Amino acid sequence: MLNFWKLIVESNTFNFAVLVVIIVMVWQKADFGSKIDGLRSSIIDFMEKSRTEKVNSEKNLYDAQNEVKNLDEKIGKELDEANLRARNVVASIEDMARVSIQKLEKNVTTVIENETRKINNTLLNDTIDKAIVRSEELLRARFNENPELHTECINRSLRILDKVEIK
Repeated sequence: MLNFWKLIVESNTFNFAVLVVIIVMVWQKADFGSKIDGLRSSIIDFMEKSRTEKVNSEKNLYDAQNEVKNLDEKIGKELDEANLRARNVVASIEDMARVSIQKLEKNVTTVIENETRKINNTLLNDTIDKAIVRSEELLRARFNENPELHTECINRSLRILDKVEIK
């Protein structure tokens, strides 16, 4: 029996069977099945997450391309609107300036007319005063030359006064 046992122990088949039993026991102890299942599920989750991220990235790329595609048009519209607003502001400022200038011109014209009237009145009054003074001088000189003329002027003035009716 010793030979038989020696034959079995030295046999490759026996050694292989013992190795298989040891591997099965280690496999069961280490629970490689659940670890492999966990690894498999994490790989599947990673792949699903990668697909989702790829879809989201493609959508973001598409959106970005659409925004860039329409960007020139949007900028053009904004520039057109800005130009229109600027023209409206310029027109408004020009209108306000025109109205202000018209008011200033009217005020200047009124001031000039008033000053012209004042100057004319002053000149007229000065001229009248000087004419009265000069007339007095001339009348005195004539009356001194011809005293009868003085009496004749007084009589004429009295006749005119008699015709005037006082109410």
